[in-house]
Amino acid sequence: MAQMVTMESIDLSDATISIPPEMQVDQIHIETPEESPATQYEMLGSPEHYLFFGCSAWIGQRHSPRLDRADTDTATENYCPEMIGHVLATHVGKRTRILDGSFTYVELMKHYNSSLDESEWQKENLYERLLRRAKTEDLSEVSGIGCLYQSGVDRLGRPVVVFCGKWFPAHNLDLEKALLYLIYLLDPIVKGDYVIAYFHTLTSSNNYPSLQWLKDVYSILPYKYKKNLKAFYIVHPTFWTKMMTWWFTTFMAPAIKTKVHSLPGVEHLYSAIAKDQLEIPAYITEYDMATNGIHYFQPITNTSSPAS
Repeated sequence: MAQMVTMESIDLSDATISIPPEMQVDQIHIETPEESPATQYEMLGSPEHYLFFGCSAWIGQRHSPRLDRADTDTATENYCPEMIGHVLATHVGKRTRILDGSFTYVELMKHYNSSLDESEWQKENLYERLLRRAKTEDLSEVSGIGCLYQSGVDRLGRPVVVFCGKWFPAHNLDLEKALLYLIYLLDPIVKGDYVIAYFHTLTSSNNYPSLQWLKDVYSILPYKYKKNLKAFYIVHPTFWTKMMTWWFTTFMAPAIKTKVHSLPGVEHLYSAIAKDQLEIPAYITEYDMATNGIHYFQPITNTSSPAS
């Protein structure tokens, strides 16, 4: 139910936040999320970013891309009361202008877009910090596994990044270091067009990271990773892999959905990548021959992808 409250002070848990006199208003009508579900906007990035649209706004949980989500139960954690008080007072003033009609639609959209821009800036800032760490920390624990590496170029001259699922010990590896190594290897590559060849050959549940971790990684990586990725080949997929890939690209990563191609065998990949440009472990070719036979597919070498 809607409540009429005075904004002289706001109580958050045990902390009382005082609003500066110059930013105080007499009364403000606050709608709970249940009252106006169609116009709810959770904040993006961190507690400083509250998006106001129409006449309804509310404070949501933090949605900053993080590897550790254990501290996301409240929207105020790790933020001092003075900071939250200032932020709330600022947005209360803007919300009051919306309610009394003095906040024009153009101003409202500018505020909305600036909030999105600031959220993007925060994500870029996080990525830059991770990149600096990737260049200075010891990542031999991950690089020594050999599950992720660059292998030549495709028929259009684009770098090929190979990922061998069987060699990725998802449950026995520091996944933060895995992310750092991914950034270390790919950052110079993704400045231009590139392709990824993922080999699902002989993988097991021990090789599968959680969907939450994949979502976090996808959120952290900046736009250039998605934009310049021209093809993502999945070789030797299972039915379950195809289902999970469809679900992930539909609901979490729609930007790359049309770039994902499932291939039943290695030789199908030769249409896009010349054989001498593709370095893969022996277990993959042995499995491929045992499953599909020898010379089971004649590659089309007109520089078109297998999906074309």
